[in-house]
Amino acid sequence: MRYRGLFQRLGVAWFLIGCQMSVAQNAAAGPIPVDESATTWGTISSVGVTGSPVVSFEGDVNESNHGSTIALGWFVVAAPTVGTTTYDGTPFTINFHANTVAGAVPTPDQDGILSGVLEGYVSSRGPSSLTAHFAPGPVYPGGDASLAWTTFRTGEVYTSLLPNVSPNGLKLTVAGRGDGDTFFAVSATIGTSAVVQVPEPGAAAVFLCAIAAFGMRRWVAVKNERLFAGRNATGV
Repeated sequence: MRYRGLFQRLGVAWFLIGCQMSVAQNAAAGPIPVDESATTWGTISSVGVTGSPVVSFEGDVNESNHGSTIALGWFVVAAPTVGTTTYDGTPFTINFHANTVAGAVPTPDQDGILSGVLEGYVSSRGPSSLTAHFAPGPVYPGGDASLAWTTFRTGEVYTSLLPNVSPNGLKLTVAGRGDGDTFFAVSATIGTSAVVQVPEPGAAAVFLCAIAAFGMRRWVAVKNERLFAGRNATGV
């Protein structure tokens, strides 16, 4: 009897594991090539700025495909004519808005946000030491793992962005002495992967698996009871 109960529980457990594996397999999503057009813009905070602000961000409108490089815009640095401007952990953000995905306006349409801080100074007396350091943003399930610096949903695909900057950041070095505006290009590698509608169907599948498992357990129990009853009646 003891072993019979054990076999029943093992059978139900394996049945549930099989159901879970089936649901998990349905959740998989791989990279897909999708044409995507986007508009970008950026903001520079005034936090941590000493002196007259001299850095801004100019966005762009561009098109891309999975695995390609997309231009996000430019940091624009205007060296001061007099004095020095210091940036001490000044936050910046670069926003990515998908206008169309595969030729259609995406729904839903989440904006991608790349963020970071500016560190260093810009001086009228000589070269600057300003650097833009990027920080990882929010990551959603389903994105290309190799491009998952920040991942967001754009219609029926997840879009992932990986800024093309070194681990030491993007150097914003200008000559100084009021030489006018200097532009520093910012780009990213873009990835797109299919959205798989799994949350509600997955929950329903697990619920149905559970019902089926309990039914299976009851069926096995009744079958075993009849088997043992027959053996007792025949004295086996």
